[in-house]
Amino acid sequence: MRTAKWEGVGRPAPQSLTGARLLLHWAAQVPAAVGHTFLAPTPDDSQSTLQWDPAHRMLVGQPVGTKRPVRAALDLSSLSLVLLETGDERLADFTLDGKTLDEAYEWMGAVASRFSEGVEGPLQRRDYDLPSHGVATGAEFTRGPSAEFEECTRWYANAHHALSRVKAKAVNASPVRCWPHHFDIATLITLDSEREDEQSRSINVGLSPGDGNYDEPYFYVNPWPQPEEPVLSALAAGGHWHTEGWLGAVLPASDLVAAGSEAGQQADRVDRFLSSALAAATRMLMPPAR
Repeated sequence: MRTAKWEGVGRPAPQSLTGARLLLHWAAQVPAAVGHTFLAPTPDDSQSTLQWDPAHRMLVGQPVGTKRPVRAALDLSSLSLVLLETGDERLADFTLDGKTLDEAYEWMGAVASRFSEGVEGPLQRRDYDLPSHGVATGAEFTRGPSAEFEECTRWYANAHHALSRVKAKAVNASPVRCWPHHFDIATLITLDSEREDEQSRSINVGLSPGDGNYDEPYFYVNPWPQPEEPVLSALAAGGHWHTEGWLGAVLPASDLVAAGSEAGQQADRVDRFLSSALAAATRMLMPPAR
């Protein structure tokens, strides 16, 4: 098989991850707030994004601070916040189980200012429209079965590896980033590199951990702008086209794991889906000349 980095997924079942996914989605807002508060805003809002760190197996923010830069992180498997030095030293940990979201923001702001200069002051919270959950109104984080959080970790690790391969082959592909609003991890392939308007053609390739469309992780490929009369060609590896509300090629986790539990087979299946979906999306946006 082409990769030894894919970790077998499917146990627990994809549809059982909702509770863990929602807690992690809200928890991710805390490290994302560090970049939003202390970094200059960018046109694509990427100052708030996180990236997968394979060595630490965490979602990690960008360095902030002047004299001793630090990085805020979320350890998905343990549902805890972490502060890292840019040299990868683990400076401080904060387990969220039994804590509130307010306590999480307060802790992260305090330790960031203690270890680095230029990051004084409270963290600024975003007004994203996030999925409803009790932690938003003061309920404590309650960590459920560890297997669900560990499985979420595997999905993000696998997505990072698969999407990094896509980025390596594509021209004008963005870094693989986790966006705190939707909690998806993705790379954006720009087809019109010299244009920056709403009609600039691009393809977004990523993994959502689950949302209102699919209550489970799913890989997706979205062409933009959405073609008015798209030709929905067949997709490899069991993928299908989502057409209600938005257009995109989708491979749900349940379909992926139903086809086999062996890690290499799952990795190849995702690669084939992404390759066929990218080709189809490119043809939609850049049809061959007749």
